[in-house]
Amino acid sequence: MFIFVLQVLFSGWDFSTDAFKGIPISDGELSYLDLIIHRLFAGFKRWDAVHMIHIAQYGYVFENSLAFFPLFPMAIR
Repeated sequence: MFIFVLQVLFSGWDFSTDAFKGIPISDGELSYLDLIIHRLFAGFKRWDAVHMIHIAQYGYVFENSLAFFPLFPMAIR
């Protein structure tokens, strides 16, 4: 619960590198409930977390991803 509260409070500060952004959805296609859910859980969708999950699922596809230590991706697999 503590981690959830922290990510809600600090999810507005995104120092993104534009990696693993996903497909953008216009605000007109989202309902109010979608916007609330996106705001509540946006902190869990940072590029590094998505990158680690990608490594866990597919392995080290690119040479530049070797900078990330393999223990965490192997642990979440």
